[in-house]
Amino acid sequence: MMYKRFYIGLVLFFAIYWILPSILGVKSYPMGFDSDESHEGLKGFSYLIIRAITLLFSYAQYSFDLLPFIFIISPIVSLFILSFRLKSESKLSLKQIFLHLNYEFSSSPKEMIVSGFKDSTWKKEWVILRSFLILLPFSLFILTMILNLTTVDVLNLSENSTGLGWFLEIYFIYLSTLLFGFILVRSSRLSFKGRFFGESMQQSFFSSIKQVGTPISILSILLFILNQPDSLVMIFYFSCYFLMGVVIFILNLRIFEPISIFLLLKLINSIKWMLNKKDRTNEREIKSNRLKNENLWQITYCAIIACSFSFLSFLLLTIITNPLLSKLPDSLDFYDLALISSHPSLSIMVTIDSIFSLWSIEKVLRILVFGYFFAVASRNSIHQKWVILIFSIIALIFTWLGSIVFGGSFISPLFIQYDHVWMTSTPVITKYLGINLTSIRTAFLYADFSDPTQILLRTISSPFILIRPFAVLFLWGYFIRLFQTNFMVKSFQTSKTQIERISFSKCDNLHLIRNIQSKGQLLVRFNPVNILMNRSSRFQKLFDHIFSCPEVYIHELVLSADGNYSKLKDFLITLHKENAISSWIPEFSCLFEQARLDSLYVLSPDGRNLFFHNFQENMGGVEPVSPFLVSGMFSAITSFVKETTRSKDLLRSIDCGDKVVLLEYLDRLDIFAAVFADREIATIRSSLKEFLQAFQKRHYQRLKNWNGDTIPFSKDHDLVENSFYDFI
Repeated sequence: MMYKRFYIGLVLFFAIYWILPSILGVKSYPMGFDSDESHEGLKGFSYLIIRAITLLFSYAQYSFDLLPFIFIISPIVSLFILSFRLKSESKLSLKQIFLHLNYEFSSSPKEMIVSGFKDSTWKKEWVILRSFLILLPFSLFILTMILNLTTVDVLNLSENSTGLGWFLEIYFIYLSTLLFGFILVRSSRLSFKGRFFGESMQQSFFSSIKQVGTPISILSILLFILNQPDSLVMIFYFSCYFLMGVVIFILNLRIFEPISIFLLLKLINSIKWMLNKKDRTNEREIKSNRLKNENLWQITYCAIIACSFSFLSFLLLTIITNPLLSKLPDSLDFYDLALISSHPSLSIMVTIDSIFSLWSIEKVLRILVFGYFFAVASRNSIHQKWVILIFSIIALIFTWLGSIVFGGSFISPLFIQYDHVWMTSTPVITKYLGINLTSIRTAFLYADFSDPTQILLRTISSPFILIRPFAVLFLWGYFIRLFQTNFMVKSFQTSKTQIERISFSKCDNLHLIRNIQSKGQLLVRFNPVNILMNRSSRFQKLFDHIFSCPEVYIHELVLSADGNYSKLKDFLITLHKENAISSWIPEFSCLFEQARLDSLYVLSPDGRNLFFHNFQENMGGVEPVSPFLVSGMFSAITSFVKETTRSKDLLRSIDCGDKVVLLEYLDRLDIFAAVFADREIATIRSSLKEFLQAFQKRHYQRLKNWNGDTIPFSKDHDLVENSFYDFI
């Protein structure tokens, strides 16, 4: 699945990013040999190898260098979108909105990525592709408006200078960030007052674009083409580039979307904490404890090591590429030799592509190493802001000092400057083994926006230029960290009517030992089997507490040890060596109203009941409705709703005042499930969906050819217990 995605993206990238500009350039320039004919075959073969490597790393740079901006900034965009939308619809204050805003995070990012690649269907990708295509006319309309306000020439690939191609890349990134902001609200399964709202918000946005924006946009584009006939090539190229960018973005979506969801939930959790004054009564003391508990020196060391590696890798790259640069003519600049209208020899292009490949390898390696040390620092940090802040400051200092030492040419670890060239391709004619061949070579176009008449394009591009280097480093840092981190979700009864669900991530046990006097919500898990091997009479009270509750908060651990910090720390070090203890950092939490479930039914569309579960069987509750009556009721209601409303949407809930019926459906099989509860909250629906998926997985082959026998389903009450553990 992953290799197929890589192959599709690479082929499309090659076709549109490399071949299409060559076709649009039309004019072919000769590219001959500048050495003895006896080396012609070797040079031709070397050129093919180097071109293949250049293609691979150009594609890798697209994923490494451009897409991170989308996945890092979109959580912030989502935050603004949902705040504005919910505030306008609910008429509530910002504090009330966030207090009623809940979310789910039952699977770790690693589990989400792995399950995403195991899913062989492309349904989600097709939905997102259609969403982007709806946005295409509107994006072209905005682009024509920008071009009308500037004096930049339309895209001309036969000239040596045009900044438009480089700007189109940035413009596409902005559009994708906005669109993914809406998609992310839905993917993160945010709920407001117990109801998921992401899907309706996304559909509302695209419906308005499709019904109102698209006709106006198409008309405006036609008028623009009539006024500037030369712009037709630019519009065609941007449309193709838009399609390529969308497909590559979608192919990478299952890898990076879980990271964006994690960051969005962290943002929401932080805002909730800031708005909740009840939790900030001792804010000064809390901040002091947080700063004390953070191992700032470890974070600083990791940042210095990462930046030092960037410095050394750039220095090594300079040493390696200098001999290659010395082979080029001294009278011409490196980029001048490979301009669209230049006539470089095959030897020069082999050298230029080799240098570019080395630059790309160094950049990818630097990003991964920087990301690794960022992951090491953030893995044991309770508050990520310190990691981000320290890494940003040290990276800026190293970049500034390096630019002084290297005379302004130092661009590592941060590349904060405008690209003064745009890489593309151009057709060439070369003679190989006596045969004239038409091929393509790497070509550059100068993209200088220093002209005062193009200040608008420069201003629009500035946020991308400033944020991109940080987005690249932090996205890969979080990817490495979250892919290696285990997550756990625990529910705690906070009152008679509320449950708090906290998502924990596993951290280094030594981090727990360092912060033994912490007052935070650090959770400690013990392995009772290994604990017995290290039982000590010094902590009898602690052992009694462990065996009664193997998961405790760190402040409870300290109380059980009667404040004997030194001996407790030595004891924990011993448990750490025996793998008898693990510590978990709280990432985010949310409060849910406690709901009461009555009964669960799995039904077929014709009204037959497959499975029934009574949640109140051992609690003396009201006797549930007979499964036969329920199946007939849903069959009648569904038929009635479809006939009267002519709606293609499925019935999702029935509100009867003090009772609510929630329904969920399967995509692959024609069955559905219904649960009766006293209120609707998001966790019930997600649990119902989880149960239905597990039910399908266990009985898929049997359900495909079901003969009406319900006996095989009668033992599936364990699936209910696994999915609805918060309500049992």
